[in-house]
Amino acid sequence: MASFVEEAHPAINEAHFEAESSENGIGFVKRLCVVTVSSFYLEGEGELLEFIEIRIKGNGHMVIVRSCDNMWIILQR
Repeated sequence: MASFVEEAHPAINEAHFEAESSENGIGFVKRLCVVTVSSFYLEGEGELLEFIEIRIKGNGHMVIVRSCDNMWIILQR
């Protein structure tokens, strides 16, 4: 049985290509499976929005993968 990342790999690659195609681009992928994700906060020092800002400033783009259970996974390349 393939892992979540193995199954999502083609979609993640496409989102990465799209994100790189524009300045400060963000690629979004929604996967239809349940995965275990730790909880997080959106705002505050070291939290999600700060991570997104730092990642885009440093790399010029990022990919965000969302599972169907409305949890979010941040993939770093």
